[in-house]
Formats: sequence, structure tokens, C-alpha cells
Amino acid sequence: MSRTFKITERELAERKIRGEHLIIPVSHKGAEMDAMFNLQNEVASWIWDQVKNGLKEEAICSALAKRYGIDGAKAEKDVSDFLDQLLQSELIQLA
Repeated sequence: MSRTFKITERELAERKIRGEHLIIPVSHKGAEMDAMFNLQNEVASWIWDQVKNGLKEEAICSALAKRYGIDGAKAEKDVSDFLDQLLQSELIQLA
């Protein structure tokens, strides 16, 4: 588990509206609202920020476990699952 990610090369708009953190792909035709991704909670938003800051998956897991006082194995599973969702949505890619 030493994957490193970066934000995709696609143009993205990032907005926080009424407590929701939204990531919206933008194309030459405008915002792709059907591809909008909602970072549904504080943890998801925090993980997104760590990816933007260039942290490796392992470092994100360790920091998450420490920050929220959870078991390391749970942090690894939660982070891995969420990063896989971001990969499938093409919001991040392997660095």
C-alpha cells in the first residue's frame, strides 16, 4: 500500500456549498453536472485535501487513524475504498 496519487489532469471546479464539498469536472462545453462528485463528509473532504497535498496512501492512512482515533486497519480500508472511488470517477490518477 504505497500508492501515490495526484489530481487528474481534467479541469475540475471545487465548491463548498451549504456544508457540502463538491468536485465538478469541467469541459469545453461547461460543467459536467452529471459527473459531479460529492465529498459526503468531513473525512472524505480531508482525504481529498491530503491527496491534493501529495501525501502517499500510507501517510494518509496513518494520519487518519491518528486524527480520528481509529484502528489502523480500519483507516487503511476506508482510505483505500475512498481512493478507489475517486480513481473510478477519474478525479485522481496514480502519480
